[in-house]
Amino acid sequence: MTPKSKRKSIHSRMLRPVSRAFEMEFDLDKALEEVPIHIEDPPFPSIRQEKRSSGFISELPSEEGRRLEHFTKLRPKRNKKQQPT
Repeated sequence: MTPKSKRKSIHSRMLRPVSRAFEMEFDLDKALEEVPIHIEDPPFPSIRQEKRSSGFISELPSEEGRRLEHFTKLRPKRNKKQQPT
């Protein structure tokens, strides 16, 4: 393989693949004719509602009595087949 043909094959592999839509001559403009240009966004929740709901976060139950358990310590270990080096 000559250097020029090698370079050409490398560059052809770096190109983006052609979309299947373009291969089928898909007309994007025609497909987007029925899509509305602007859709109104839903109204944002008021600030008063956010302040009221933030009070519930501070009332979480205390976790003093509960402790985390380490389940991985209870897993059985596999037998090693090779001697340590």
